[in-house]
Amino acid sequence: MKNFLILCSLLFLLAISSCGSNVNTFAKYISAERLKQHLTIIASDSMDGREMATDGERKASNYISKQFKDFGLTPSPKLGGYLQGFEVVKDSIEEAMLWVGTNKFSLKKYGRIEPKLNDNADFITDTIVFVGYGIDSGMYNDYKNIDVRGKTILICEGEPKTDSTHYSITGTDKKSAWSRYSTEGEKKLMAAKAHGAKGVFVYNETLDTISEAYARYVVGGFHPPDKMENSKGSNYIVIGNPILKALVGEKKGSELFSALHNREQLGVSFIINKPIQYIFKKSTSHKTVNNVIGYVEGTDKKDEFVIVSAHYDHLGNHGGEIYHGADDNGSGTCGLLGIAEAFSKAAASGKRPRRSVIFLSVTGEEKGLFGSKNYVAHPAFPLEQTVVDINTDMIGRTDFDHDGKDSNYIYVIGDEKISSELRGIDERNNKEHTKLDLDYKYNDPNDPNRFYYRSDHYEFAQKHIPIIFYFDGVHKDYHKPTDTVNKINFEIMEKRARLAYYTAWEIANREERLKADKSGE
Repeated sequence: MKNFLILCSLLFLLAISSCGSNVNTFAKYISAERLKQHLTIIASDSMDGREMATDGERKASNYISKQFKDFGLTPSPKLGGYLQGFEVVKDSIEEAMLWVGTNKFSLKKYGRIEPKLNDNADFITDTIVFVGYGIDSGMYNDYKNIDVRGKTILICEGEPKTDSTHYSITGTDKKSAWSRYSTEGEKKLMAAKAHGAKGVFVYNETLDTISEAYARYVVGGFHPPDKMENSKGSNYIVIGNPILKALVGEKKGSELFSALHNREQLGVSFIINKPIQYIFKKSTSHKTVNNVIGYVEGTDKKDEFVIVSAHYDHLGNHGGEIYHGADDNGSGTCGLLGIAEAFSKAAASGKRPRRSVIFLSVTGEEKGLFGSKNYVAHPAFPLEQTVVDINTDMIGRTDFDHDGKDSNYIYVIGDEKISSELRGIDERNNKEHTKLDLDYKYNDPNDPNRFYYRSDHYEFAQKHIPIIFYFDGVHKDYHKPTDTVNKINFEIMEKRARLAYYTAWEIANREERLKADKSGE
């Protein structure tokens, strides 16, 4: 018996040693040279900026699917190929103007309009009703005893708190659906429509500090076909401080800014008597777009799935200027290709992972997470058997905080929100293999950039699937035509992609399924 136990121990140690050896053997396929070869094509002029529903996007998806085939990845049996096609509706804003008295505002500059929440409109009014946060719930109702039928209303984004940490509606430190990024707009619009309001102005006290690039992200102009009905008869316009002060004056505007910043109760309703004219025109067309999916089948745990994701779309060509998107997100896309090749080479050498590993290259992230939304709505592999999503979105540059300094870092986001085990796995692999400085500052729930909500991992987190998001931060070329291949640091990109690979390898091969034991908030 003693000899048998010794033999078992030796075999176990040998297996562990072999696993570690294997992981390093195949990491060589994630090299600076290979990443540069891919990115030189992905971010080339010929891809024309890879905007969703364009020829450039189709060229990029064809390139990625060809690489998947060349690597030997298996297409999803459910799809019968590498492409997961789906339909989107494109709204093009032709005109969006607001007059407050004699003040004229272009809403493409001074506001934020999500076309899916707006119908064509041209109306004049001289009365606006202030309705607090625009919430109508059982525990908190801003519309109580207020008649807004046929009227335009002004509300504030967010929801009130009872103190510095507790929200009025939930009674906890967790936001309700009335102020969550993914649900607030439609929920408040539906409440306003239910009370008969014809137009909704939404004051966001931070809108003026949000970059033009982020405004483009929000105002993608695309939506699923089933959202068309929601916009009929709707006008939902987010405004910042210049328009607010034109509406209510400097003093009242400053008071609202302060109250909203602290999430205070906003007091009683009041009437704004100002002549207002609003014009909004859009055109609509239907497009078919594609995610690209391939996988390496596992062995004894092949019915559990590890997803490695990255979006391949970018901002396209505007006014003859190509937005190359070398870092955003050519870098993450090429990192995914490197990881896919490493796992494929391992499988071809007889070192298949225990769990199946899915490589998910999605489109439409820049327009509102369209590809990942479609995937979780129509998964190629069962979501209940999906163990983790490992997402790479911008891994090839240094941000403002690190520019000219040490580039040996990566921001890690969302790793502790759903699983108590994921950070430890990532940190252990980083310590052993890549030795990057792991920066967690964007995990702060109060981060005004809201990066946790802005890339494709978030759709998996919504389904309570553990996620980890690797990100290099915002730099001077972010969402500009100057985000080009010559500015990529391929050596650091290699290390960041390898960290994602090492973490995926361990999760795919460990005995126990990764725990999903935290709330996700």
